[in-house]
Amino acid sequence: MTTTRKNCIIYCRVSTAKSAQEGESLDTQDVICRKFVAGRGFAVVPNGRVFRETFSGRKDTRPVLDEVFDYIEKNPGKVDYFVFRVIDRFTRGGSYSYEGIKNRLAELGVEMIDTYGVIQPMKNTLEHVGFEYDWSRTSPSEIAETVIANTAKAEVTNILSRKSAKRR
Repeated sequence: MTTTRKNCIIYCRVSTAKSAQEGESLDTQDVICRKFVAGRGFAVVPNGRVFRETFSGRKDTRPVLDEVFDYIEKNPGKVDYFVFRVIDRFTRGGSYSYEGIKNRLAELGVEMIDTYGVIQPMKNTLEHVGFEYDWSRTSPSEIAETVIANTAKAEVTNILSRKSAKRR
Protein backbone atom coordinates (compact mmCIF):
# COMPACT_ATOMS: atom_id res chain seq x y z
CA MET A 1 0.00 0.00 0.00
CA THR A 2 1.36 3.40 -0.95
CA THR A 3 0.47 6.60 0.80
CA THR A 4 0.61 9.99 -0.80
CA ARG A 5 2.62 12.56 1.08
CA LYS A 6 0.58 15.65 1.92
CA ASN A 7 1.88 19.01 0.74
CA CYS A 8 1.56 22.24 2.64
CA ILE A 9 2.35 25.91 2.54
CA ILE A 10 3.66 27.58 5.69
CA TYR A 11 2.68 31.20 6.28
CA CYS A 12 4.21 33.45 8.96
CA ARG A 13 3.10 37.02 9.63
CA VAL A 14 3.93 40.00 11.81
CA SER A 15 2.48 43.47 11.41
CA THR A 16 5.67 45.51 11.78
CA ALA A 17 9.41 45.03 12.20
CA LYS A 18 8.99 46.24 15.79
CA SER A 19 6.31 43.64 16.55
CA ALA A 20 8.65 40.98 15.20
CA GLN A 21 11.14 41.91 17.92
CA GLU A 22 8.59 42.21 20.75
CA GLY A 23 6.31 39.27 19.96
CA GLU A 24 6.63 36.05 18.03
CA SER A 25 9.16 36.80 15.32
CA LEU A 26 8.93 35.45 11.80
CA ASP A 27 11.90 33.20 12.60
CA THR A 28 10.16 31.80 15.69
CA GLN A 29 6.95 31.14 13.78
CA ASP A 30 8.95 29.56 10.95
CA VAL A 31 10.74 27.14 13.30
CA ILE A 32 7.53 26.16 15.10
CA CYS A 33 5.61 25.61 11.87
CA ARG A 34 8.44 23.58 10.29
CA LYS A 35 8.59 21.30 13.35
CA PHE A 36 4.82 20.96 13.25
CA VAL A 37 4.67 19.90 9.59
CA ALA A 38 7.73 17.63 9.92
CA GLY A 39 5.98 15.84 12.78
CA ARG A 40 3.06 15.12 10.48
CA GLY A 41 5.23 14.09 7.55
CA PHE A 42 4.08 16.97 5.31
CA ALA A 43 6.24 18.35 2.51
CA VAL A 44 6.58 22.14 2.32
CA VAL A 45 5.95 23.54 -1.17
CA PRO A 46 7.22 25.30 -3.19
CA ASN A 47 10.61 23.65 -2.59
CA GLY A 48 10.55 24.16 1.18
CA ARG A 49 9.96 27.90 0.97
CA VAL A 50 8.03 29.50 3.83
CA PHE A 51 5.87 32.52 2.97
CA ARG A 52 6.85 35.29 5.42
CA GLU A 53 5.06 38.60 5.64
CA THR A 54 5.47 41.85 7.53
CA PHE A 55 2.09 43.42 6.90
CA SER A 56 -1.07 44.27 8.78
CA GLY A 57 -3.28 41.30 9.59
CA ARG A 58 -6.29 43.62 9.45
CA LYS A 59 -6.10 43.67 5.66
CA ASP A 60 -7.77 40.97 3.55
CA THR A 61 -5.44 41.74 0.67
CA ARG A 62 -1.79 41.29 1.59
CA PRO A 63 1.12 41.00 -0.86
CA VAL A 64 2.50 37.69 0.41
CA LEU A 65 -0.92 36.16 1.09
CA ASP A 66 -1.81 37.09 -2.50
CA GLU A 67 1.37 35.27 -3.57
CA VAL A 68 0.16 32.20 -1.71
CA PHE A 69 -3.18 32.26 -3.52
CA ASP A 70 -1.41 32.78 -6.86
CA TYR A 71 0.78 29.75 -6.20
CA ILE A 72 -2.17 27.56 -5.22
CA GLU A 73 -4.23 28.69 -8.22
CA LYS A 74 -1.34 28.03 -10.63
CA ASN A 75 -0.69 24.61 -9.07
CA PRO A 76 -4.13 23.03 -8.62
CA GLY A 77 -4.18 19.97 -6.40
CA LYS A 78 -0.57 20.40 -5.30
CA VAL A 79 -1.30 21.98 -1.89
CA ASP A 80 -3.32 20.14 0.74
CA TYR A 81 -2.76 22.34 3.79
CA PHE A 82 -2.14 26.00 4.65
CA VAL A 83 -0.25 25.97 7.97
CA PHE A 84 0.30 28.92 10.29
CA ARG A 85 1.17 29.47 13.94
CA VAL A 86 -2.09 30.68 15.46
CA ILE A 87 -5.27 32.41 14.33
CA ASP A 88 -4.47 35.77 15.94
CA ARG A 89 -1.07 35.78 14.16
CA PHE A 90 -2.76 34.93 10.88
CA THR A 91 -5.46 37.59 10.92
CA ARG A 92 -6.55 40.63 12.89
CA GLY A 93 -9.53 41.34 10.62
CA GLY A 94 -12.15 39.53 12.68
CA SER A 95 -14.33 36.58 11.84
CA TYR A 96 -15.64 37.97 8.54
CA SER A 97 -12.12 38.36 7.17
CA TYR A 98 -10.98 35.03 8.60
CA GLU A 99 -13.94 33.12 7.17
CA GLY A 100 -13.45 34.77 3.77
CA ILE A 101 -9.85 33.62 3.55
CA LYS A 102 -10.70 30.16 4.92
CA ASN A 103 -13.53 29.75 2.40
CA ARG A 104 -11.31 30.88 -0.48
CA LEU A 105 -8.71 28.28 0.49
CA ALA A 106 -11.41 25.61 0.82
CA GLU A 107 -12.69 26.42 -2.68
CA LEU A 108 -9.16 25.71 -3.90
CA GLY A 109 -9.13 22.39 -2.02
CA VAL A 110 -6.77 23.60 0.72
CA GLU A 111 -7.44 23.07 4.42
CA MET A 112 -6.21 25.50 7.10
CA ILE A 113 -4.24 24.16 10.07
CA ASP A 114 -2.92 26.13 13.05
CA THR A 115 -0.12 24.78 15.22
CA TYR A 116 -2.24 25.32 18.35
CA GLY A 117 -4.70 22.69 17.12
CA VAL A 118 -7.77 24.92 17.36
CA ILE A 119 -8.90 24.34 13.77
CA GLN A 120 -10.49 20.93 13.37
CA PRO A 121 -11.24 19.11 10.10
CA MET A 122 -14.73 19.29 8.64
CA LYS A 123 -17.12 16.54 9.75
CA ASN A 124 -20.19 15.06 8.13
CA THR A 125 -22.90 14.98 10.79
CA LEU A 126 -24.72 12.28 8.79
CA GLU A 127 -21.72 10.00 8.28
CA HIS A 128 -23.26 7.36 10.55
CA VAL A 129 -26.20 6.93 8.14
CA GLY A 130 -24.12 7.10 4.97
CA PHE A 131 -25.47 10.40 3.63
CA GLU A 132 -23.87 13.74 3.02
CA TYR A 133 -25.34 17.10 2.09
CA ASP A 134 -23.68 20.49 1.84
CA TRP A 135 -25.35 21.48 5.13
CA SER A 136 -24.26 18.27 6.91
CA ARG A 137 -20.56 19.11 6.50
CA THR A 138 -19.59 21.33 9.38
CA SER A 139 -16.56 22.45 11.33
CA PRO A 140 -16.61 21.36 14.98
CA SER A 141 -14.25 24.23 15.82
CA GLU A 142 -16.10 27.01 13.96
CA ILE A 143 -17.28 28.80 17.11
CA ALA A 144 -13.81 28.72 18.70
CA GLU A 145 -12.19 29.96 15.48
CA THR A 146 -14.71 32.81 15.23
CA VAL A 147 -14.17 33.87 18.84
CA ILE A 148 -10.38 33.90 18.42
CA ALA A 149 -10.59 35.89 15.16
CA ASN A 150 -12.91 38.46 16.74
CA THR A 151 -10.76 38.66 19.88
CA ALA A 152 -7.72 39.35 17.67
CA LYS A 153 -9.62 42.18 15.97
CA ALA A 154 -10.65 43.64 19.35
CA GLU A 155 -7.04 43.42 20.52
CA VAL A 156 -5.97 45.66 17.63
CA THR A 157 -8.54 48.25 18.68
CA ASN A 158 -7.22 48.14 22.25
CA ILE A 159 -3.57 48.39 21.19
CA LEU A 160 -4.20 51.30 18.81
CA SER A 161 -6.36 53.10 21.38
CA ARG A 162 -3.57 52.86 23.99
CA LYS A 163 -0.99 54.11 21.48
CA SER A 164 -3.22 57.03 20.51
CA ALA A 165 -3.83 57.96 24.15
CA LYS A 166 -0.06 58.03 24.84
CA ARG A 167 0.50 60.49 21.98
CA ARG A 168 -1.85 63.09 23.41
